[in-house]
Amino acid sequence: MVLNQTFTIEPMLTMRSIKPAVWDDNWTMVTEDASLSAQFEHTILITKHGAEILTNCQKI
Repeated sequence: MVLNQTFTIEPMLTMRSIKPAVWDDNWTMVTEDASLSAQFEHTILITKHGAEILTNCQKI
């Protein structure tokens, strides 16, 4: 990580399998057993004062 770099962390929560499978479009990710899953992301900026989370997280 370097100053002014941004990156995302994209965890995936799954109900059963944690093994991923990629569809033929080479973009869509699902679980190997097609169980329910959810994906979200956080965008982070590295500043001279530390890491700044840019993602607006709201409780629903």
